[in-house]
Amino acid sequence: MYEEEFQAVHFPVMWQDVLRTVQENIPKSKGLRFLDGTGGEAGHVLKFAEAYPDSEILFLDRDPTMIQRAWSRLGDRKNIKSINCNYSELAQSDLEDLGWRDGFDGILLDLGISTYHILESGRGFSFKGTENFDMRLDTNLNTKQVTAAEIVNTYPSKELERIFYEYGEERWTKKIVERLLERRRTNPIESNNDFSKLVESTIPRKFWPPKTHPATRVYQAIRIEVNQEFQHLKKALVELPKFLKPDGIFQIISFHSLEDRIVKHSLRELVMSNKEFSFIYKKPLLPSEEEMKLNPASRSAKLRAIQRSADTRNKRY
Repeated sequence: MYEEEFQAVHFPVMWQDVLRTVQENIPKSKGLRFLDGTGGEAGHVLKFAEAYPDSEILFLDRDPTMIQRAWSRLGDRKNIKSINCNYSELAQSDLEDLGWRDGFDGILLDLGISTYHILESGRGFSFKGTENFDMRLDTNLNTKQVTAAEIVNTYPSKELERIFYEYGEERWTKKIVERLLERRRTNPIESNNDFSKLVESTIPRKFWPPKTHPATRVYQAIRIEVNQEFQHLKKALVELPKFLKPDGIFQIISFHSLEDRIVKHSLRELVMSNKEFSFIYKKPLLPSEEEMKLNPASRSAKLRAIQRSADTRNKRY
């Protein structure tokens, strides 16, 4: 009922807008080098490879399972490389290992969670079924990373309230936390089903959102906390522009107001403080009506883009 918008088929969100932004703003059409910082199922990677067959492409993903799934679609393409890491952790030494010291013509971040994680990973991202309440995107990269179950079962009430309200903008935060504290004293949360049922029983049905599960906002908040999503995003928005070549373009697709606010303010600060960078669009691009019909999960997407000027002499600011 609540996840019909997520389909097994992977659709790269706003890929036509992403490609058009490159085509209209980068003079050359050959020998380009791209970075997809959120490789996922390689949807955008494949679109770049088709549009620029002689390009070199590097894609990243923090989840090794997604790297494997991407390569199952890519086949044996010599011009494409991958690294299993978070997009905020890409280092100059990684590029030097590839012989790509001069950086990228295009960098893309798609901040949406993949269809695979929701429908198939078994890590508790879904409201359906009964799965371990895990929500980690990189289970083998950081064994010290807390799980969703550890958060809801061990965090103090004030911290839970902060997370639910700040990351989920949930109006029923206090009631949910009260019910959660009462529940975990005798019966800890173990599964996604345990937690979603608790939220359902806390929020009166007449206040449930008409098209989404009532636990959507707190699920989002817990996922953000588990994976430290905002911390990684803020770091990447500072570091990744340094890897752009002259004329290079940095594009970010966000999906909810909190992360879009971070993107908007960070890019504005960069553009205002460094004359090498400028906005390509004054306002974010939105998906077309046709795309939203084909892929309902794209309906909240926003695409923002900046470009580095051509006269930087390839220096890193």
